[in-house]
Amino acid sequence: MKLPLGVRACLWSYRPSIVDVRRDRALIITQVLNYGRWDDVQWLLQTYTRGEISKVLCRPARGSWLPDVLHFWTLLWKIRLPRKVYRQALFSVHPSIERQKSIIRSA
Repeated sequence: MKLPLGVRACLWSYRPSIVDVRRDRALIITQVLNYGRWDDVQWLLQTYTRGEISKVLCRPARGSWLPDVLHFWTLLWKIRLPRKVYRQALFSVHPSIERQKSIIRSA
């Protein structure tokens, strides 16, 4: 199955020719929910089952989710994540204060 242009745009750091709709479904679902437009999300809902999407939301990839986006989708799908899992799933360009302290201590 060929990926729509909007979905390809969500996978900007991957070569679309090697992304497989079945094998890479967790990556595609995560990226589309994070960065996709409404028509990309509609394609996602037509391509994957509710169970497949729910599984990705229940087991979010570490450091892959925008905070507001993960919050929105877990609310919409009525998924309650443990606090630690939720925090680890968030993408952040700013390391936590605890991480900064450990870096300073080790220097």
